[in-house]
Amino acid sequence: MFKLVAILSLVALAVHAQDASRPIINTSGGQIQGITSSCGLFCSYFAFNGIPYAQPPVGELRFRNPRPAAPWTGVKDGSEHRSTCPSGGFLGGVSGSEDCLYLNVYTQNLIGQRPVMVWIHGGSFTGGSGNSWIYGPDNLMPEDVVVVTINYRLGILGFFSTDDVHAAGNWGMKDCVMALQWVRQNIAAFGGDPNNVTIFGESAGGVAVHYLVLSDKASGLFHKAIAQSGTALVPWGFQYRPRELAYRLADRLGYTHDSAQLVQSLRNTPIERLIEVQEGWLDIEIPRGFKPFDFVPNAEPVNSPEETFLTQLPIDIMNAGTFNHVPFIAGYMSMESLFMVYEHTIDSTVWDAFTRNPDYFVPHFWNIPHGTAAAAAVSQGIRNAYWQDRPLSDSIMVEWLTFHTDQQFIYAIDKTIRLHAQRSSAPTYYYQFSFDGDLNLVKRVLLLSSWPGAMHADDIPYLWSVTDLSISPILPTNHARTVSNRFVRLFTNFARFGNPTPNAVDTLLQSRQWLPVTASSVPYMDIGTRSGDERQPERPAYGIYFRKMSARQAAFVTFVSILTLASLGTVSAQNDPSRPIIDSPAGQLQGTTESCGLFCSYYAFKGVPYAEPPVGSLRFRNPVPRASWPGVRDASSHGAECLQLSIIPGQLRGSEDCLYLNIYTQQLIGTRPVMVWIHGGGYNANSGNSDEFGPEKLVQENVLLVTLNYRLGVLGFLSTGDRYAAGNWGLKDCLQALRWIRANIRAFGGDPDNVTIFGNSAGAALVHLLTLVDAGQGLFHKAIAQSSTALVPYAFQPRPRFYADRIASALGFGTDSTTYVEQLRTVPAEQFVPFQQAGLTVPVPRFLRPSDFGPVVEPSDAPEEILIRQRPIELIRNGAHRVPLIVGYNDLEGAFFTAFENAIDPTVKGQFNANPHLLVPMFWNVGEGTAASGQISGAFRDHYWQSRPLDASLDYEWTVYQSDHLFLFAIDQTVRFHAQSSTVPMYYYQFSYDGDLNLYKKLFGVQHPGAIHTDELPYLFHIPSAMLVPVSPDSHANTVSSRLVRMWTNFARTGNPTPTQDPLLQNVQWPVMGATGAGYLSIGHDLMLAQQTPNPTRMNLWYDLQRTYANAPFEL
Repeated sequence: MFKLVAILSLVALAVHAQDASRPIINTSGGQIQGITSSCGLFCSYFAFNGIPYAQPPVGELRFRNPRPAAPWTGVKDGSEHRSTCPSGGFLGGVSGSEDCLYLNVYTQNLIGQRPVMVWIHGGSFTGGSGNSWIYGPDNLMPEDVVVVTINYRLGILGFFSTDDVHAAGNWGMKDCVMALQWVRQNIAAFGGDPNNVTIFGESAGGVAVHYLVLSDKASGLFHKAIAQSGTALVPWGFQYRPRELAYRLADRLGYTHDSAQLVQSLRNTPIERLIEVQEGWLDIEIPRGFKPFDFVPNAEPVNSPEETFLTQLPIDIMNAGTFNHVPFIAGYMSMESLFMVYEHTIDSTVWDAFTRNPDYFVPHFWNIPHGTAAAAAVSQGIRNAYWQDRPLSDSIMVEWLTFHTDQQFIYAIDKTIRLHAQRSSAPTYYYQFSFDGDLNLVKRVLLLSSWPGAMHADDIPYLWSVTDLSISPILPTNHARTVSNRFVRLFTNFARFGNPTPNAVDTLLQSRQWLPVTASSVPYMDIGTRSGDERQPERPAYGIYFRKMSARQAAFVTFVSILTLASLGTVSAQNDPSRPIIDSPAGQLQGTTESCGLFCSYYAFKGVPYAEPPVGSLRFRNPVPRASWPGVRDASSHGAECLQLSIIPGQLRGSEDCLYLNIYTQQLIGTRPVMVWIHGGGYNANSGNSDEFGPEKLVQENVLLVTLNYRLGVLGFLSTGDRYAAGNWGLKDCLQALRWIRANIRAFGGDPDNVTIFGNSAGAALVHLLTLVDAGQGLFHKAIAQSSTALVPYAFQPRPRFYADRIASALGFGTDSTTYVEQLRTVPAEQFVPFQQAGLTVPVPRFLRPSDFGPVVEPSDAPEEILIRQRPIELIRNGAHRVPLIVGYNDLEGAFFTAFENAIDPTVKGQFNANPHLLVPMFWNVGEGTAASGQISGAFRDHYWQSRPLDASLDYEWTVYQSDHLFLFAIDQTVRFHAQSSTVPMYYYQFSYDGDLNLYKKLFGVQHPGAIHTDELPYLFHIPSAMLVPVSPDSHANTVSSRLVRMWTNFARTGNPTPTQDPLLQNVQWPVMGATGAGYLSIGHDLMLAQQTPNPTRMNLWYDLQRTYANAPFEL
């Protein structure tokens, strides 16, 4: 009894309930006194109306982001709604006030915590409010939820944008975010659970809900979402050309087109004048409803001075999967566009306009130019499918309204559902509301009861008590009441559990189970006379038309190409980019926001130190983890490259203080796969910086990309072969970078338990070595080796002491490693670089021999951590490969080196003519002058160039041989060895596409067909330094690029490059390599699977010669 009294006393104190029917609640802004309202017999709830959540957006706050409401003193009366946001009055003039940012809270209980449902009203983004005249909570209250309804700015005041820094737009959407922030901070005081918030809305409110799902600015503010009769993809819900509308508004008002002056003029314009202009545009030109409304959400410039809400096209966010992964319901009414029957009453020209302009039927979002054959085909397909191409007249009105419904609503909603099911980690549910009964009040008020189906907004009276539209009492026994109770139960179940049918038995719901949509199955719930779970919704015409035209759906993605160059310039000019600050265990980092195309941006954190500078006593030692730094570190610029030769002869670039990495991501919230790039460059050159490896392509697939520097040449790979300088410093740098990533990447939105390492050329050899050594275990989970493995001829140095002694002797330090290593630590770093010129000056066979400074086997008595204890071939045979692996090469790798040698040394072919033993692979351990050497060189000469003397006329034949010797055979051998010794999935590819993005081939002037060494890189990365001329958006090279990026990021995400049927990937399923090592994917103009070994005739020659003549192959 004492406990009960104490509890009741606390409750009384909490709500200050001197009058039980007028509770007083403490909020962050002040005290609010509510009222008690009735929801029927023995049913009541508390209502708190007109709570300010933001300051009035007036004066200088017009066209600016909302500010939190100022605190008030005393007790604010919450018995009445406050002003609605300005819109056109029903009989003309203006309804509402700019001081309108209020919300209403309804709850049956102020104690405890219950699910919160936040309603966002519809009204074409130009009208409506959250007030209870239309959205009375009576139906929802008995299900024990807290309901919040909100106002947000509308029309010009809510969505005007100059598409630049002066008026970014989306003010109404930012109001919704501000309201949700208020809910998160205050709703617990009203008996709501701030950690269980569902947003829901209808029509423009449904579109707004979906935008909140797409915006990272709303992350964490809600946990489930319901979009009724609208998503961000509906044709009227996104404005692609806000600047054009701003200029039209300026012209109508007689204002300048200068953005800064225009915005200031509009801030001083009376609201009545703005509404008058806005209302004048409500008489939309034909084709009505098929194109964007004037003032709706838009993509904001990334350099906006205030926080942005949305900076990308909705379809880009959905394709990338970079939205808030929350349980999601979306659906539509079976005859949404029934209201369009009145279009013909108010405008008798509609039939004639469509007859004269058949291109009006073509969806604008498919980006098909009017007057083209494609437009004519689409238009004809629609007319045939819906009304068999009969003349347009009132006789086809039902078919016409069905087409309108599909075009205005259903297709976009269906597309949204499918993309969410494919990309979201949370469940997605789909419904159709088809019930036509006594609560379909909108239909009845508009005198359309004789028409079939449920029309737009007919679902509202099934959720809400709509006093504005009450026509005659509905008896409790009316089946419409049952449908209403079901609808409410489904939505409140979803708010409570994330599942609309959590219980196997619920007699109200007829014990139905509403199944979520998957990538392969599209079930939906039909809410009709007898609700039930069905197969995917498909009316005959809808299925014929939209499936027939599905190939054109890609226009969603490419729609951006029709936007003006002026808009492009605005987005590109980032003079004041966003500067996010991240708290990581290593310290605070302030990044930048950078562009990856129109309405595409990502966060960049550059020059992040992952190890102490390897200078002085730390030279030729394992990397030391970087100490954390105080304050905020500027991460807007790359760190220094590691010391190397400049492309300008005789000059150097870089620094010994070079151990930095760069992080790129489109999202800082949640976790996503991490891809770590290890650059190539023969262990002597390059860096991870974005001028060579721009992240723009990869980040759009919702992965986090890390690129890194590692020590190069002498500084990175000198080894004395003993304990005084064990070697592999550059490889150990890569390992240290991975350890830094493991400890810090979650702060940047990366998943430390899903890391893929990938690299090209020497970077691929390092990737392969990391998969073979014990120290890398747990730091990464998948690997991709492009155009090299640890077995290629240059990749591994078997005689490191020779090259270390040679440097020490040249510098006057002798050949005693016990003393000269310490002396080498005192030498200016620049003095080592001439010894790194091996790539330019090493004698023939030049690249067919191990690099002077590369990975080595370390001595067992090394005083620091050892990475490589055995030769790569021994590690492979011992089954050291432990993670899923992609390995492959470009089909004409050697052309890179042929072109290089032709430029620097025209004597190369003559030297091979004079000494055929140079043709014999070093990794076969065949002595010069032996019979075996003669047999091998003779077989190669005969096969590749029919034993003719090598000269310039045999460039192609020589290139093919170089490709096989330098890369193809060793890579193929790697694949076979792994297939035999490991059960971990492995995928094998050949990149053969020769197109507009083969930039290095173009730079070298190679004319032979095929892809040369490094040619695949511009298909993965944006590489401005190699871009000679712009590549047309229509180039097939862009498709090949998208395919390569999709497969690599699929692999990073799932361990399978083709986890599902994907039209972009031509529905190809790339099989895992079998135990024989045969079978591969050819990445050319199309993706093609092959069952045999690549280049079987050439590879059979190599394997035959190896079996016959080689001595302990690869055991150098």
